[in-house]
Amino acid sequence: MAVRHFDRRIRPFLIDALKDSRVVYLAGARQVGKSTLVQSLTRKEFDGRLVTLDDHATLQSARRDPDAFVQSFSGAVAIDEVQRVPELLISIKRAVDRNPTPGRFLLTGSANLLALPAVPDALTGRIERITLRSLSVAERLRFLNVNFVDQLFDRGEPLQVQGPAGFGEYRQFIEAGGYPEVVQRQPNRRATWFKNYLESTVVRDITDFANVERADELPRLIRLLASQSANALSSHEISKKLGVDHKTVARYISLLETALIVERVRAWKPNLGAREISRPKLHFCDTGLLAHLLGVRPSQDIREDQVGKLFEAFVYSELRKLVDWSTNEPGLFHYRDQRREVDFVVERPDGTIAAIEVKSGTRLRDTDLRGLEFLRDRMGKKFACGVVVYAGEQTLKMGDRIWITPAHQLWQ
Repeated sequence: MAVRHFDRRIRPFLIDALKDSRVVYLAGARQVGKSTLVQSLTRKEFDGRLVTLDDHATLQSARRDPDAFVQSFSGAVAIDEVQRVPELLISIKRAVDRNPTPGRFLLTGSANLLALPAVPDALTGRIERITLRSLSVAERLRFLNVNFVDQLFDRGEPLQVQGPAGFGEYRQFIEAGGYPEVVQRQPNRRATWFKNYLESTVVRDITDFANVERADELPRLIRLLASQSANALSSHEISKKLGVDHKTVARYISLLETALIVERVRAWKPNLGAREISRPKLHFCDTGLLAHLLGVRPSQDIREDQVGKLFEAFVYSELRKLVDWSTNEPGLFHYRDQRREVDFVVERPDGTIAAIEVKSGTRLRDTDLRGLEFLRDRMGKKFACGVVVYAGEQTLKMGDRIWITPAHQLWQ
């Protein structure tokens, strides 16, 4: 099987960061393509060596004497999987304080390095963090799409696109997810990859950078979290089902978030009236992994209660990447009070929002618009646009600054 090369949309951001930041950290889960991206940079835009701490001899050298390891590089260097020796950050700090030339160190890691408990604020003011996520549909299909998020802010409406009708039209993208190796496999070969990924790579990485006493509980926890995907997160409820202390569960969830397997979407609380819910929602970063954990397999029917969960996870996965690439520098949240819920609120630094509701069906009810209408009426001019992303065909206006549009809009 010939290995495909995928152009990554985050690449220009990485190149710009290397021009004016002393240290650039490229974070991303294992197997999302960090090493491939950095290798392509070292052949073109980044004039430096590439070393990986997955190599045993290199790892031992870095652990034995971090200062000597860093000083051994006279020019620029890219260090792959740096989270395996977090002590290197202190040595890198000393090096860039002596020589503040931009782009000296390009670091990659399969963890949010700056969130690791063993890492002090060593590189504050010296480091820029960029996240490489699994492939978007646009990257897989090589589409030069207009950024949907920027459209909502800049034009106040989505593009007039049409899409295929029905959840089944999106199923192939959901089940494949975005790990480059997985999307190139035959569907019946993906389950084996995900099984090995969970049991070896994820558990190994977490135990590598954290002191985990009951690592055998991690696979069970991950599967339980999959059943709670797109729901408000409660470590107390999960601990009861798992039979593990809730503080331990909370710590393990944080570690999975640090490993970029799951992500918490924070609650947006603008104090609009009715009591607002403050709990975050949990989402898996890759829909292929989520589908595998839920027991979804090719040529098998998907349970009705899983369709909505998978479709929202799919929209989240695409939306999260578009937020990363947006020129509006927005944050991503969810909104819920005692009576209403909006799946995603995208907020610019100036407080302007775009609100997005997700529906897996091809038809909508009037109640599906109520959350968007509530935010529009309360936010006034700060409300740029509200959109229901659904599995229907048409982009249609449903009222003042309220639209429905196919999920196809996310990459077309």
